[in-house]
Amino acid sequence: MQKLYVVRLSNEERAELEAMLKGGKSSALKLTRARILLKADQGNHVSTWTDAEIAEAVGVSIKTVFNIRRKWMEEGVAGALDRKKQEAPSRQLKLDGQAE
Repeated sequence: MQKLYVVRLSNEERAELEAMLKGGKSSALKLTRARILLKADQGNHVSTWTDAEIAEAVGVSIKTVFNIRRKWMEEGVAGALDRKKQEAPSRQLKLDGQAE
């Protein structure tokens, strides 16, 4: 089956991700996503992994690998590594100072 989102990292992106993994100063989520991107890279200098192989090696689901590939295509490396900011809905207070 042909992959919908193909990851081809530049040499700079690859070096940045490898340095992040060697440093180990990032969150576990970021490091896991960096590992996924490095294994998903289909540049001419690396062998290709299937999504199932990547998921098993990194310890995530196949859907997670697919989502990281998609985020890389849409938002780049930074977007794929970082969590999406959650929008806090404006909530109506149930009690005000008078009712308390």
